[in-house]
Amino acid sequence: MGRAANNCHGWNPGAEVMAFSPSPRPAILVLTPIAHLRTVSSSLDSIGQVTTEANLSRVEFLSSQRFANVLFTNPNSSRFRLDAEVLDNVAGLQIVCTASTGTDHIDLNYCRLRNITVLSLKSEVSFLRSVTATAELAVTLSLSLMRNVFPAAASVRNGEWGYLPFLGQQVSSSRVGVLGLGRLGSIYARAMSAMGAEISYFDPNVNPRNDYHAAKSVEALFAATDLVSVHVHLDQSTTNLISRDVLKKAKDGFILINTSRGEVVDETELVGYLKAHPASKYGTDVLRDERLGPEQSAIWHFMHITSQVLITPHIGGMTIESQSAAFLRAVELLRGELKTIRQ
Repeated sequence: MGRAANNCHGWNPGAEVMAFSPSPRPAILVLTPIAHLRTVSSSLDSIGQVTTEANLSRVEFLSSQRFANVLFTNPNSSRFRLDAEVLDNVAGLQIVCTASTGTDHIDLNYCRLRNITVLSLKSEVSFLRSVTATAELAVTLSLSLMRNVFPAAASVRNGEWGYLPFLGQQVSSSRVGVLGLGRLGSIYARAMSAMGAEISYFDPNVNPRNDYHAAKSVEALFAATDLVSVHVHLDQSTTNLISRDVLKKAKDGFILINTSRGEVVDETELVGYLKAHPASKYGTDVLRDERLGPEQSAIWHFMHITSQVLITPHIGGMTIESQSAAFLRAVELLRGELKTIRQ
């Protein structure tokens, strides 16, 4: 297993690998809030000396050098990417442990160059089957937009009482597309199918399914459905996957749901599409460059002048049950890695 060639005075490319010793215990710097997860806090305390510095900005983090053998993180609350400059600012660093399947908040190439081990939940297939929160949020966003829940509730708050402006779509009469039929996409598809939706999907990485219709392309999926929910990992092949060419296949009244990553959608093109199709809607839990703040996002700005957009602040996996389970699983991966290093 890879180890970082660090020493307690900072990164030195010529230094020998620093080994963990029984005393003091490994230093763990936690960059994500865990105070509300007491079991997670106590579990981390049992394997190392824990310091928590959650919600720091990039400038604050880089204002002084840090020392840690382990960085423990999660992308939902990260305000900066763990890139070369950030990683070089942590003396003694050997492991980055993220309580997530996604790793786009970490510079994996630089970690390989530095021989820093990266632990994530991406390969924890059996465990992840029990973590359904993000797919549940995708269903919630879908139903909220199909039934105009939030503008209807706002009208009542304003003293109004009328249904005509809020006529919606019935799930059992809808054609629903799933972009990415992996774990979360499959959970979402089952839920929408159980309510009677006709399910289509596009995913070149899965075997054909007899229970759903397989679209031949992303464009074909958008052309054949009333709603598409996105469930793909972010990489070079999926960045700006939802492009102008894809959006022009979508009809007026189309609904797009994104609980994946903001960078999967070309937000500038999406704003143009929504302006041209006032009956269409976008429900998202993620924004482009969200670590820099929502004001970096074109769709966030558009939200302020339209009722077509519903945004939640990356709460997909943020239920007590799923967050506790994911963080505890990440701690156990870290515990196993530390045991390996000590041997």
